[in-house]
Amino acid sequence: MRYYKTKYNGIRITKTGVVKNTISGKVLKIYKRGSFMFNKKHINLAKLMIETFKKTKYKSGRIVFLDGNKENYHIENLEYITKFDIIEKPNELDLIKILRFYFGENAIQNIKDVFGFRSQINTILIVRNFYYNYRKHENIDVFKSYFNLFYPSFISLSKEFKITVVDTKMTIYFFLNKLIDDCKKDKIII
Repeated sequence: MRYYKTKYNGIRITKTGVVKNTISGKVLKIYKRGSFMFNKKHINLAKLMIETFKKTKYKSGRIVFLDGNKENYHIENLEYITKFDIIEKPNELDLIKILRFYFGENAIQNIKDVFGFRSQINTILIVRNFYYNYRKHENIDVFKSYFNLFYPSFISLSKEFKITVVDTKMTIYFFLNKLIDDCKKDKIII
């Protein structure tokens, strides 16, 4: 196992997230929140991995665990995103155009009609085989649950799937933007 030098004198890490104190020669314990102790200080392992191997200075962004496992610190599983990389809210006008294409005069006119919007979008998603086509994407179950009969909130979904509210919202936005992109490719909307 190869250990790489970090910005901390006395700390080396592997590409899989094993941390070694080179002074004592001991492998350090990683706590549940993803940090380890060195010189009476908590150090975030994921941030250190990004800074060491991806040569990226961690500032105000966040780290995403690509496989969803927050205990998998392998460098290939970590991605740093800045606030500019965070997914934008889907364009409401595009969503209304999609609804009008599929439902004509019966389409809802305002996406703030939560029951009507989610019901009609879910019908479109089923007709387009959207859930099946994106079944291998992370968090597709979160998106699918968002459109179920009980119309859960971002908070209740985050609790159910054990992800943050922000990640829940970004998941919904991501897949709605995918729907918009797919409809643009199919020339349903321009």
